[in-house]
Amino acid sequence: MNCEQLNNMDPELLLSELGCNPVHKNGAELLYTAPYREDNQPSLSVNKVKKVWMDHGTGEGGTMVDLVMRIMNESSVQSMLQRVKSYRIIPTVSSKMKPVYSTSPAYEILSVTHVKSRHLSQYLNKRGISLKKVNDLIHEIHYQNNNGTFYALGFKNRSGGYELRNALMKKPICLGNKDISIIHQGGLGVAIFEGFFDYFSYLELYPNKPDTTHIILNSVAMTDRAIVFLREQDFAEKIEMFLDHDSAGRRASEKLIKAFGDRVVDQSENYRLSKDLNDHLVKVRANSSQHGRGFDF
Repeated sequence: MNCEQLNNMDPELLLSELGCNPVHKNGAELLYTAPYREDNQPSLSVNKVKKVWMDHGTGEGGTMVDLVMRIMNESSVQSMLQRVKSYRIIPTVSSKMKPVYSTSPAYEILSVTHVKSRHLSQYLNKRGISLKKVNDLIHEIHYQNNNGTFYALGFKNRSGGYELRNALMKKPICLGNKDISIIHQGGLGVAIFEGFFDYFSYLELYPNKPDTTHIILNSVAMTDRAIVFLREQDFAEKIEMFLDHDSAGRRASEKLIKAFGDRVVDQSENYRLSKDLNDHLVKVRANSSQHGRGFDF
């Protein structure tokens, strides 16, 4: 088995060998629940004819080799091919290989600026965030795709991709490669957040915290990348977790505790009555407004 053979296999057959079955079929288009991340609304689309895929939840896409590497969480092609061999997957026999279509991004970024939109400023404020406090961390992204032209708040990850949010999105999307974001601020401490709104909430709630390196996962599916980064740097004496109160957040917490032991401090108890840190901030703001006083943490 080599990359060309893998790319030219019947995608449905290949994925079934890996334990993935489509939840919906529409001609050449197959829809799957992404097996490599939390995907409550199936958003992994595979084209049987072109033999390409697109994860509409993260903006990732590519050839079948790319997808198998993503599913197996492999960064090495050779390592991935060795694992495929262990599955005893037989390449599709064909007298003439069909060409694999190259994929271009299903979007185009039109502009990246400071936040100017009144609607985006109001959205930040609704989530309890002061634009002035995060002005250097957030951008206004105008982009277009097959459905039209849009704009949203954009938070940059370390691979140059942008995590997008606006008031109309049911869940965040990513333009470019999905990855973690790292904000270096010195010190020997690390604070880990699930999304950038949780990180911004931390800045609002704890303005006087000592210098700490901040890691924003941008998805709990990126937890392993955060672990690799921390192991490579090996500087963290204390790792604080500010993750969500759900099954995905608990699984991410368990991974981090298993990796770093008693260096990890779970701070979610401080907002145990809220679903996440941003939800906690919104409640704190509402409470302080009703009682005519400032924050009380």
